[in-house]
Amino acid sequence: MGTSICGLTLSVILTCQLVSVTQASKVWGEVPLPEDLEAEKDAQASLSLLDDDEDFAADEASGDLPSGEDDGSTPWPPGGMTLIYYRALVNFTDSLVYGPELEDIFSPAFNEISEAVVDTLESEYNRIPGTQTVNVVLIKKVIRDDGVDVFVELDVGSESNNNDEQIRSVLYNVVKEGAIASYITSVQGFQFRRLGEVTPSIRPCMPDEHTCGMGHVS
Repeated sequence: MGTSICGLTLSVILTCQLVSVTQASKVWGEVPLPEDLEAEKDAQASLSLLDDDEDFAADEASGDLPSGEDDGSTPWPPGGMTLIYYRALVNFTDSLVYGPELEDIFSPAFNEISEAVVDTLESEYNRIPGTQTVNVVLIKKVIRDDGVDVFVELDVGSESNNNDEQIRSVLYNVVKEGAIASYITSVQGFQFRRLGEVTPSIRPCMPDEHTCGMGHVS
């Protein structure tokens, strides 16, 4: 009798242990191990990279590349600024010896005078806002009762500054001081007038041009 009870007790204990082991095995099967986590992480990363490659290939094939503003580069600037031109007549007295060579705007004598006048006046215009450019148009003589005066006709182009009086005053004050470069000047016969505004025209891009932004200024 005692032997039967002991055998039954041992059988129950063994059965309980088997059930515990089975449940533990089931739980461990549900809990991912570190090796399993690493493998799953690598697989997800590979899929993400594959998706990125497919998106890039699709964009490249469709031609939808980033625009200038999207990729951080500087966008194309707007069209050309409006330029305002002025025409002036300045008396260089008799400090210029007038000759036939001054009638030719391509002659060395004309270019020498032109460069000296332009350098001096543009340096003065640098003191005011905007950008002003000076161009000598022609040199002519004016006969007076007691001699001959030589006048220089020039244009002043102004960008980003439409203050007519300010632009006139710069030139007039230089003439009034009595010299431009090494030439003696006089306010007698001084003239200054506004010619008008000029907006640089922009031609359309040609079919064989890869890109030209907003076009070309002509």
